[in-house]
Amino acid sequence: CEAIEQLDPVMILYLDHLRYEYPHIPKNIPFLTWIQDPMPNLHCKQAGKSIDDLDFVCGISRQRCIEEFGYPEDRFVSVDVPVCVKTFHDGDLDDESWHRHGCDVSFVSNASVPLDRFRESVVGRYPASCQPMLDLIYQRVCGMLERNEFPEDFAQSLTRSAAKDTRTSLEDARFQHIAMHFAYRLLDWGRRHQTLEWVGNWASRTGRVFKLYGRGWENHPTLSPFAAGVIEHGEPLRRANRASKLSLQLIPSGFRHQRSYEILASGSLPLTRYCHSDFASLPIEEYVRRRSEEHTSELQSH
Repeated sequence: CEAIEQLDPVMILYLDHLRYEYPHIPKNIPFLTWIQDPMPNLHCKQAGKSIDDLDFVCGISRQRCIEEFGYPEDRFVSVDVPVCVKTFHDGDLDDESWHRHGCDVSFVSNASVPLDRFRESVVGRYPASCQPMLDLIYQRVCGMLERNEFPEDFAQSLTRSAAKDTRTSLEDARFQHIAMHFAYRLLDWGRRHQTLEWVGNWASRTGRVFKLYGRGWENHPTLSPFAAGVIEHGEPLRRANRASKLSLQLIPSGFRHQRSYEILASGSLPLTRYCHSDFASLPIEEYVRRRSEEHTSELQSH
């Protein structure tokens, strides 16, 4: 609010959040949302209904947001995920940078808090009536991780089913908050940590070099040996990417993300896990088969 008062902005630009989530923002300032990730606060009917005269949206998932969630068609401009090739490029590094950043695999994230600690830090922020539902969400996320399940729009469905099974009544605002800040983050962070444990075990077993950049990894109970400190976006991140043979990209929105393109532009190879959005929600084998048939059909037509 102080920034708005001091700057008197022509427009407010927010990444992955809509005006309805911030009721204190004045209604008479144009509000532009850049959608870069399929977050539960964006993939819901409430989001589509909230778009008013001075709200605008750009980014990915335009067609889906319009058809499934009711976003106004004339307020949504489809925009490709950007990467600055002046900042991220495969130019060579000096000896010091190779020595500092050289590794077989790297990963960059500040999501370093283990799930049990994250759960402890969050549950106290909600009323006692929500505790059975939060416990059930946590148990189900742990089960999904063990079974390697990653359903589409999992945060909404997970929160809704847990509320129903524990007979917890939630107003829309609290439902969205729990889906976004508890259920989504549990599976997002849990999937990342699960993958990092695999890579860490592999690195320790084979003598490979694995580097974890970001805040807090030095305090992680099992991944602390791989902590490499905080890395800034821009040239420092380019150097870290360039010096990595493989760079992990574990964001649940899929491969089409700014992080992937920055890794590629820097001359490293992104390594990721299956995300349904990358394969039109099909099993990989079925997706590849259909793509092959489409390619054959195109060749025949030419």
